Amino acid sequence: MSPQPLTQDDLLALWRRLFPASYTLGIETENDAQGFVPFRAFAAMFARVSEGAAVSTQAYYLLPSSLAVRPWSAGAEYAVGEIQILRAAPAWTQLVLVAGTQVLEVLTNIDGLLVEGPAFELTSDLTIPAGDLGPFTVAVRSTRVGYQGNLPAGRIDTFKLLGQATVTGLAVAPDTLFDNGLPDRFTLGMVGRYLRITSGPNANPLPRLVTSAGQGAFGVSLVVDGPALLAGAFTCEIEEWAELGLTVSQASPTTGGRHGWLDAIALDRGLFRQLGETDDDFRGRIASLDDVVSPGAVIRLCDRILTPAGIPWRLIEAGDPDVLTAFRWQLGADGTGAVELVTIDFATRRRMFAIALGLTGAGEYGTQLDVEFGATDTNDLDGGAACDGGPAGWLATLAQLRVQLDRIRAAGVAALILIDPSYF
Repeated sequence: MSPQPLTQDDLLALWRRLFPASYTLGIETENDAQGFVPFRAFAAMFARVSEGAAVSTQAYYLLPSSLAVRPWSAGAEYAVGEIQILRAAPAWTQLVLVAGTQVLEVLTNIDGLLVEGPAFELTSDLTIPAGDLGPFTVAVRSTRVGYQGNLPAGRIDTFKLLGQATVTGLAVAPDTLFDNGLPDRFTLGMVGRYLRITSGPNANPLPRLVTSAGQGAFGVSLVVDGPALLAGAFTCEIEEWAELGLTVSQASPTTGGRHGWLDAIALDRGLFRQLGETDDDFRGRIASLDDVVSPGAVIRLCDRILTPAGIPWRLIEAGDPDVLTAFRWQLGADGTGAVELVTIDFATRRRMFAIALGLTGAGEYGTQLDVEFGATDTNDLDGGAACDGGPAGWLATLAQLRVQLDRIRAAGVAALILIDPSYF
């Protein structure tokens, strides 16, 4: 069985075996083991590399294998989990976090700067009643597919910043705010956010929900909930979630995130997932060799396409190594024709085959538009006019056959479709 990825303890044990105890023991014990910190850090980093290699490379296994110590290939999946949201007092009003509200992990880069990590979004609305501090548990899903969304507990700790703004303008009864055309400005994206009116006749510390936004001739206007507005100038602050007293935590890991390696393998082979096709069905189709090239493949193709349509057919091959024959089309005086087998020499023979089809009279001929309109012979194809309709269904079947034959025939092998009633 293939070994599991190396852990930090595995790498430190290897370090102890490679060097004498007289060297390693002092590093691990003296000065409160301060000298051991870099070794532990490097072991942790290379353990993460080992785990990453196991996940990323073994996810490219198409079929289950005893060598795979992590899941093999699958379709792309979002990581999912749960978070807890707390509210600080005073909780005077109801707050609503709509589905799609984002939370994330905040990381520190090598320069000591805070950067955004994997982001998650609420999968349903969360209503926080007035006076209730929580905690409130809500389901989240990563905003991107992939393994990076599988986070240990305690990593999601921040609401995504949406941008603060201090806007001045004119309030109009009963519920609409207009900005004054100068920065900061309202935007259509502020729907679902909260603002506080800080000055003017409507000043109030309670947050008000932006319920809708409209684009006017002079800018964006916002409609807010709460008591009716008094006409007059105002100043308001567009708040972040943290300024509303909300904090977020993650008590359990997020799981299930997968990269779409199965679809990547299929793309390498020129295949694409069909609508509603499961991973197992898609994997089986990718792993199966294409039914191509051989005469049997041609026979099976014709049987799948022509037989259900009621079209009789026959495969004719040329270039038999024992009897070097080919065929040619002989046109008769009545406008029909027949295939004639001929013997050819080695120098001029060509690998080729033909599908000879019989006429069935079936298909969609449409409405006749010429002088024979209303005649009993609705399948009249040569009544002296060009508007007698045609076998649309029959021709569509032949077009499908042509496309599929070109896909499965071997390179350099010609494929013909012939109409030859003499073979039936």
